[in-house]
Amino acid sequence: MDDNLAKQTVLKKLPEWTITWYRQNNIRSEFIDFRNVKDTSSYSTDELSVANCMLDLCKFVLKKRSAPKAIKICKKCNIEVLVNSAKQSCTNPKCDGKLELVTKPLKEIKRKAPMCTKKCQTCDKIFENVPTALQRCNGCGEKIYIVK
Repeated sequence: MDDNLAKQTVLKKLPEWTITWYRQNNIRSEFIDFRNVKDTSSYSTDELSVANCMLDLCKFVLKKRSAPKAIKICKKCNIEVLVNSAKQSCTNPKCDGKLELVTKPLKEIKRKAPMCTKKCQTCDKIFENVPTALQRCNGCGEKIYIVK
């Protein structure tokens, strides 16, 4: 709720020509809809104030991407921690060991791939009980199609 109130106070500082330009070009974002601003009598016309207001609006819109995380373990002190992927030294201030990535177990296949019968139209070769994802002929390399 506080962010919405802050956005509205920033919008009050915009000059009227900015609001009309946004309305004419039908520009909207998920944060601000310039078409809903009704009272434009309190707007200033100084371009420097427009630039400052736009910078204030950008503070609400910009979102920085967080660094990727990984579970790593220190070989010396055997502590497992969740850290940024780029971090290489141990987080314990008394330890000078290197962090190594904890290997994840391989995923188990839950079911077998769906099978079907396919046929190559160029060499007339028929493939029976092949995975549905198979797309090219082993002999000629052309695309194969499902036989119904």
